[in-house]
Amino acid sequence: MDSKLKKRFESEYREYVDVIYRLCLFKLNNSDHAYDVTQDVFTKYFVYLEKKGSPKSPKSFLYQIARNQIIDYYRKKKTESLDVLQENGFEPEEQRHGETYIERQSEYNIVYKTLMSLDEHYRDVLYLRLIEENSISEIAELLNISPNNVSVRINRGKKKLQEVLL
Repeated sequence: MDSKLKKRFESEYREYVDVIYRLCLFKLNNSDHAYDVTQDVFTKYFVYLEKKGSPKSPKSFLYQIARNQIIDYYRKKKTESLDVLQENGFEPEEQRHGETYIERQSEYNIVYKTLMSLDEHYRDVLYLRLIEENSISEIAELLNISPNNVSVRINRGKKKLQEVLL
């Protein structure tokens, strides 16, 4: 393995792993699955670096790999009913913690479900702007759209969120 390649990968991993993990966590709403998908993203990225070299924009490239991996995850996902899980000894976290946890989860779930109910175009730009705190130009680069389009989507997305939440 080339030491330059290894150093580059390690540097980019440290720089972007938290961002990619948060994106996966946001989209999957499960920390274990988000961790697994994040690892898959960086494995694919390392293979890409070995075969084809560095992409123009590593952050954008990693976001694209992450989005594709998330799509693949949902395609493969097999859901089990809560009843089957409980029969096997699973107890939802809400039942294991106090009222404050339940209230906090409830508020989070309302906001999360509302955000997830939005069109994907609005949901992605709002996530990148409000949660990841990216600039308009960074979001434009990550999503391959114009900065003006990003601004429009953010404004329309915020209005839709307000309509639903108020």
